[in-house]
Order: sequence, then C-alpha cells, then structure tokens
Amino acid sequence: MSRSARRLQSATPKGGTLLITPASGSYAGGATVVVTIREQSGSTAVNAVQANFSYPTAQLTFQSIDTSMSPFTTTIESTGGSGNVRIGVGLLAGSVSGSQIVGTVTFTAGTSGAAALVFASDSGIAEAATSTNICKLKIGAAYTIT
Repeated sequence: MSRSARRLQSATPKGGTLLITPASGSYAGGATVVVTIREQSGSTAVNAVQANFSYPTAQLTFQSIDTSMSPFTTTIESTGGSGNVRIGVGLLAGSVSGSQIVGTVTFTAGTSGAAALVFASDSGIAEAATSTNICKLKIGAAYTIT
C-alpha cells in the first residue's frame, strides 16, 4: 500500500449505523408489527448500544421488547410505551463487530395513517476500546397502517 493510501485509510473516520427493519411496510389495523433493531459497526469492535426511538401512538401500540437474540448479553434498559422505546444493551466482557441484532420490538397496528419510527439523538453505538459513540447514521422506518 502506498504512503498516500495509508494516510487516506487512517484518515477515514470510523462509523456505525443504527437501523430498523423492515424499513417500510403496510399493515392492517389489528395486525402484529414486529421490527428488528440492528447495529452495523463494520470492523470496529463495539460493546454497547443505546437504541431509542419514537413512534405514533395512534398508529402503533407498544407490546414488548425482546433482546434474547442479541449477542449483547446484558440488557441495561428495555422500556416502551407512550410513543417511545428505549433499548440499552451491552457486553460486560468482550466485543462484537459487523451487523448485529440489538432487539426486536412488537407493536399492534391501530388507526390508519402513516407511522414513522425515528431514532432519538441520544441513541448510539459504543466502540469497545474507547467507549466513543461511533454511530454516524440512524435509519428509521416508515409504515402505512390501513
């Protein structure tokens, strides 16, 4: 690798992404809506995630949060209702990288309309080595309730 390529590589900022899947969909009133919260940290080792997002209470009714499929073995926060969901997970030892499940959230579809799930500014992904928030992108979701 050339010297200039090494400089460019070292100057590339680390970044992570929080996202909600599916990103879009249409659901009839009364249907169960299950969304998955994921973190993508690439090759950066991480050991904690805080995923907070809002949702419209007329279109979605919060039911539950499940973090059992997450590689983050410690659940620090797991609350939902009144238009907000807060999920905090971590690892007391070790780290993970790549694309990982943070948790799943189950809602019941309500009144017809648009339902946007939007990450809050206090959401983040902690780099294991420094505890620095590496989250650069937060991708919510938009659903139609019919």
